[in-house]
Amino acid sequence: MLPPVPSPDLLPAVPSAGLSGPVLLLFPPQWTPQNPSFGLTSLGGHLRHKGLKTHLMDLNLRFYEEVLAPEHLLYCRELTRSRAEHLRNRCKFRLMFSVEGKHLERDAAHLLRLDELLERPEDPWEAAARGVEEALNCLRSREHFYEPARLVPSLVLLDEALDLAAAPYDTHLALNDFRATRYPLTVEAMEAATEDSWGNPFLGLMKKWLPELVACKPSMVALSISSFSQILAGLTLARLVKQALPDIHLTLGGNFFGRVADRLQKKPEFFELFCDSLVVGEGEVAFEQLARAVREGRPPEQVARVVTARGRGPLQPDPAVPLEELGPLDLADLPLERYFSPEPVICIQASRGCYWGLCSFCDSYWGVKLDKKSTPRLVAELQRLNELYGVRHFEFIDECLTPKDMADMARAIQKSGLAIHWFANARTEKGFLKVLRHLPPAGCSMLLWGFESASPRILKLLAKGVHPSERWRVLQASVAAGIWNFAYVFFGFPGETREEAEETIQGLCNNTDLLHSYGRSIYTLGRHSPMAQNPDKYGLSDLVEGGTDLSVNLTYTNHLGPDHEEVQQRVELCTRHCRQAYGDPLWMALRNRENLHLYLVRYGTQQIREWSLSPRQLQQASFQK
Repeated sequence: MLPPVPSPDLLPAVPSAGLSGPVLLLFPPQWTPQNPSFGLTSLGGHLRHKGLKTHLMDLNLRFYEEVLAPEHLLYCRELTRSRAEHLRNRCKFRLMFSVEGKHLERDAAHLLRLDELLERPEDPWEAAARGVEEALNCLRSREHFYEPARLVPSLVLLDEALDLAAAPYDTHLALNDFRATRYPLTVEAMEAATEDSWGNPFLGLMKKWLPELVACKPSMVALSISSFSQILAGLTLARLVKQALPDIHLTLGGNFFGRVADRLQKKPEFFELFCDSLVVGEGEVAFEQLARAVREGRPPEQVARVVTARGRGPLQPDPAVPLEELGPLDLADLPLERYFSPEPVICIQASRGCYWGLCSFCDSYWGVKLDKKSTPRLVAELQRLNELYGVRHFEFIDECLTPKDMADMARAIQKSGLAIHWFANARTEKGFLKVLRHLPPAGCSMLLWGFESASPRILKLLAKGVHPSERWRVLQASVAAGIWNFAYVFFGFPGETREEAEETIQGLCNNTDLLHSYGRSIYTLGRHSPMAQNPDKYGLSDLVEGGTDLSVNLTYTNHLGPDHEEVQQRVELCTRHCRQAYGDPLWMALRNRENLHLYLVRYGTQQIREWSLSPRQLQQASFQK
């Protein structure tokens, strides 16, 4: 029998440490604006739980709201006109004096992009400015969001508007992506990029926000940066804050910087420009101890998991703090009604690390100590978020939950009476065969399976630890239970033949009844993966990090193939064949897993499987509501 679920208060709060100002936690662009960031809610919750005055600011959400304002879009139209004229004159000058090379090529490509927009029969900025308010209302509406005939065009319009706003800067922006290819991932390039008003779409807005950040009078400022798409904006913000508040300790944390901290420690100019310290790995305890060290005047580099230009603390906290004892997620300060979703889908964590932890290609669990919350503690946290903020939807961001832990959680959720819905990552191991039917009654809508490849040989090289044929039984059991199956697949693993890639494509196309949707990617070599530690075994050599201070992946020579062109051909082949096999499914137009989850909860797995993007079906938006 499960022990009784504790009070939603979870743990008693520690008395306030009495810092003169708040710890200011900032989440910079670019990330999806549809839900709050886990890093922000997790760090903020723990610091507050430990009695540290903390203020959360989601500047990513603010960025999207301001960029999508009609007046900003019309400003971007005028900026596009002036920059097109400037580029035209610059290209003429270079051609006149035979100044050729990559700069001319880049300017010419940028000019062609801007001219194509300016020469359209209908002013695209004007059209976008007329439609953005209605599109945003659709995403936030509990009624219209679930009408595909409204939602799909709204998503398309918003992405078009965002790319119009990014065009004058020679960048690309969407609800789920940001790319600025003109800047290499080096400290020197980022020094130039963070003060480049021509190519940095974040700089002007962040300068406008700066007085508000200074007015908070923080005792410490922390930025959470989790992905490549946040690097330019995050470092721009960090540099501005460091200039405006030179006496305030500024630290950078998040999954991304923890992976490159050792390289950046050898670059003192990085710390001079952007921060005073970096936090490596899971940051709640390190941020808490760092805040206390700053208050007490102790050297930050003595704190576990903290890196400065002068040194670094031990990798592990001492004593180690179990996940069980961290503070609960805290959504205070965050305007939940303004996110681009009718209901927030909150990321939550039941465990850290990967209980399998042997996949040759993966390093996502690097530097993370394997740990998990007890089931009563986890359910209490779900209850707390449900009662305080009305949250009904959750995404478990664990690397993967064991079958037993998922079953225990499902039983406890049912016993608690919580009316919630959730989805999670999982491994296609046979332990799930007896578990899956118990998950939907506890709110499970979807499982994200690490399928990777349909080739038995590649699967063995990946060290997935699952039998090639046994996993089909698991997927069948999942379908029988009413769960939506999402498959992660990738192409380009060293030594993968064309036939093996086609085997994966056929695995998707011939089993659309078992693999309802998929996410496709291209293999990259993580610098902390087992393959990077033993490259000869996989036919790799010449592993290179030089010139990429901020890259978490390695370049390499692949002696077994495939080359880049072959990988692209296989990706295109996958797209063509899957388009035929899956048709024109609604799930593909929903853009992200959170939206798909909400639709699955509203309409059910079978309805979403049958729903295509045909005009007739898009109009049939009210059945089974």
